[in-house]
Amino acid sequence: MEKFRFLPHGYQGCILSIVGIFVAAGLTILSVNYQHADPLICRGLPGAGFPVPFICDASGESPLSSVGKIDSADLDNLNPLGSLVDILFYLAAAWIVWFAVHYIAIGRHAIQ
Repeated sequence: MEKFRFLPHGYQGCILSIVGIFVAAGLTILSVNYQHADPLICRGLPGAGFPVPFICDASGESPLSSVGKIDSADLDNLNPLGSLVDILFYLAAAWIVWFAVHYIAIGRHAIQ
């Protein structure tokens, strides 16, 4: 009788997933530097994030020194759906890169 194992491949797959999520979250945070006006999510106001803005400018609520810019005063206007889409986008990109590197490494090893 075969024994049931909760993690059949050990902790390697779990650790890889956790690292991938941290990388995707870090890339999402770094995408704040990409700022553009978004007609859908931010209703034409400046937004920050790529591919979907997840922070919108708080028009009318920002201090006069930061009108039209995304800064710490706009952190109250986080868009959870935009954050999720961005994290999933970067997670998929990280997985594609990892699988490509893994495929190339296995291909080289199989040829030798």
